[in-house]
Amino acid sequence: MRKYFAAFLTVTIMISALSACTGTHQSEMTTSATDTDNFESLSLLINQRLSCMQAVARFKAVNHLVIEDIAQENRVLARSVSRAKALGLDAASVKPFITAQMNAAKAIQYRYRADWLIKPQLHQQPHHLDDLRSKIATLGDKLLVTLHAVLTDGTVMDDRRHRQFIRIVNQHHLSDEDREQLFNTLKAVKLNTNAPDIHNLTTMEDPAMSDKIPAHTEQLNTINQKILAPGESLPAVKLKDGSRVQTGTVATMLYNIMLYNQGERGAIERELELSVPTLIRIGLFELFPVDEWIAGYNPGRRFVGERAKAWLEHQR
Repeated sequence: MRKYFAAFLTVTIMISALSACTGTHQSEMTTSATDTDNFESLSLLINQRLSCMQAVARFKAVNHLVIEDIAQENRVLARSVSRAKALGLDAASVKPFITAQMNAAKAIQYRYRADWLIKPQLHQQPHHLDDLRSKIATLGDKLLVTLHAVLTDGTVMDDRRHRQFIRIVNQHHLSDEDREQLFNTLKAVKLNTNAPDIHNLTTMEDPAMSDKIPAHTEQLNTINQKILAPGESLPAVKLKDGSRVQTGTVATMLYNIMLYNQGERGAIERELELSVPTLIRIGLFELFPVDEWIAGYNPGRRFVGERAKAWLEHQR
């Protein structure tokens, strides 16, 4: 097991700077639990994703491409619904929300194109569409993880949350009707009640372990994208003992511990919890015993140790 863990430590942590495509400040992506909650983080991510649309519209205008690309929309929808299901969201309820985001994105692009017919502003060299789509996909993945955290927190999307959403989601050329449609479809998203409780590790069964696939491997495929540069991906690999594990889990765990220590909670806690079965499988807690993780003054390391201890005690 130790040799498997050593191999994982060689993974380079390529933390993608999820800076805005246009006009969203970096501070919006580094808010801690003391500054914001999961709903506000979700609203900021929706706004930032939409901020990319001016750059997308510019590239399409310069290269004489149509705004509506049905084949691309179908790919985005299928990928997003698949990742939402892996995270424990109800596919039927999340699909209208994803569609509403795509419709709002197209509306923003059309309105920019209309502006440029009267006052062309296409002299700037546009970012390549492939790069923009990679950034948008990365933001979309983080958005779904945060949405799951919002729902598991039991956040009520009442009038106060509606006002908060309208205040934050404020991209140029996003109409009031667009915002209402986004909020209404967001409010309708539900958790998949048939999915296992991925946050109560002390009571969760782990049938996947017997098949040498650690629990939550599929979810980790989405979560671990956060450490990658746009356009990169991490595979699940088969080890010599037949185990299949998601690469990047140790690197993502270290990154999430850093965020935890900076005060982030909610989604970060859940991502750390989901990593525990894989960390056990690769021998992390044989190399560094659980009690060592719990001891000391590093709160994120202690959190992981406590969750691992709970998991191991349940498996006995």
